[in-house]
Amino acid sequence: MKKFLAFVMAAFMLAGYAFAASDSEIYIMREKDGYVGVFTEGDAENPIFMTDIVVLSLPEADREMLKEGIMVKGEEELRGILEDFGS
Repeated sequence: MKKFLAFVMAAFMLAGYAFAASDSEIYIMREKDGYVGVFTEGDAENPIFMTDIVVLSLPEADREMLKEGIMVKGEEELRGILEDFGS
């Protein structure tokens, strides 16, 4: 249930950001302080939002990808990945 709530919160926060985003917007998902954060391509230090998805709760392969940063194109793809992480 907690992971589902993390996805719902992330989707809600992203919806608030949607007015400034487009389908061609590039996002980078990476770990920040033990949680999954979403960043814009040009700003690796300041997330546009943080989820409450605990990185240690994810499979090792996902954790490794988050260390490098997962590049995501557009909101639809971002929501899909967040949904996968949150389930």
